[in-house]
Amino acid sequence: MGVINKCCEMAGIERLTPDNVDLEDENVWMSIAKDNRSIFQWESKMAQGILENMFSDETLNRIKSHTDNFSYLKWFSFGNGLLRPSCASFRDEASLGIAYDNGLEEINSFLSSTLGRLTFQEQIMRWCVEFCGYSEAESDSVRRAIAKKKGTEQLLPEIERRFIETCNKKYGTPISKLKEVVKPFLQVIIDASEYGFSENHSDPYSMIGYILGYLRYYYPVEYIASSLNAFSDNKYKEKRAEVTQMAKDMNIVIKPPKFRYSKAEYLANKVDKSIYKGVGSISYLNYTVADELYELRNNKYDSFVDLLKDLDSTSINSRQLDILIRLDFFSEFGKSKKLI
Repeated sequence: MGVINKCCEMAGIERLTPDNVDLEDENVWMSIAKDNRSIFQWESKMAQGILENMFSDETLNRIKSHTDNFSYLKWFSFGNGLLRPSCASFRDEASLGIAYDNGLEEINSFLSSTLGRLTFQEQIMRWCVEFCGYSEAESDSVRRAIAKKKGTEQLLPEIERRFIETCNKKYGTPISKLKEVVKPFLQVIIDASEYGFSENHSDPYSMIGYILGYLRYYYPVEYIASSLNAFSDNKYKEKRAEVTQMAKDMNIVIKPPKFRYSKAEYLANKVDKSIYKGVGSISYLNYTVADELYELRNNKYDSFVDLLKDLDSTSINSRQLDILIRLDFFSEFGKSKKLI
């Protein structure tokens, strides 16, 4: 969220939300599918493989031909569910857009939005109500028992028994067939004890991931600068290295601090597709000095002495000035040895 906030501010645009951004921009979706770096919830190697499956031409043609009003966002949200351990037993096949025939038309219809697969927590609860005869309260007890990761195994015999009894009575399906139909569902419930996802998390998480991809596609320089600022803390060392590599891949140059171009933090310069490092993180410098120097960026100076006169009105001290000179911050006025 920090990256989104900072990037929108730096780009001078309204802060993006699901209400003011096109959630079905194919260019953005293909960009995300091609490169999962910095996309919220999708940054693992496994996730990249799932993305490649889901957004291949073959898969998209398959899923679009069987889905009315296809939505990239809902497809992405389904993928967010697939990443969780609860979907391990069918993840690869489902990511290819291959629907599963449960052997019971009523269940196929119930799970049509997730290709016949029991994917989300809400679906498990509703499945227990519709096909196992559980009450709403009982289905929530099942959800809570699964979430605790303990006792799930003890639930299975009762779930199986109630599924067979309910579907035999409700649909007249032979018991022998129902014993086979229920097996994949029991496996999902077992896997869900390792962690399952809820759709009311998956949709907003997917929107966050998409908006990051949108900003990365349309505002790449501001996006990289904002990411470097958001992950400036040393605990994000690996993340920062990833963003730096992304910059190189996008031909975005990260330049050292420079007078007129640097503020306290990393600052995007769209004109020459570059990013200038900030002054605020330099030892003995601070955000106040950085902002004061940036305020002077549009002034015309015939010499370094002219600039020094203006520096009297700032809070910069001689030590800080010496550091900046040695870092070639004022290189437009000459070499550091001369300026010192």
